[in-house]
Amino acid sequence: MVPDELVQRWEAAYRRYGAVSEAVARSRPLNPECARAMASASYDVAAAWRHISAVRGAPWWALAALAAAAEAFEAQAREWDQRSTRPAPHGAHWPRKW
Repeated sequence: MVPDELVQRWEAAYRRYGAVSEAVARSRPLNPECARAMASASYDVAAAWRHISAVRGAPWWALAALAAAAEAFEAQAREWDQRSTRPAPHGAHWPRKW
């Protein structure tokens, strides 16, 4: 069973991720600060998944799913980090990965 503290941490991270996702959707052209916030929020969700996966006693398939979720959010965070440091081509919109 996952401790309530980890569930609450995941919920808070995912709420922030949702709020930042909405801000990014309204930011056209993409604001670098929004991209940095999206990277940070994605890293936070990945960290929450990693902490949950450290709870002992989970079946192997649950651990695999948790690891895959963490890896996906980490990859997304790296992409947002890159977007925050380079401008989009004129008139282009970054593809949405989520």
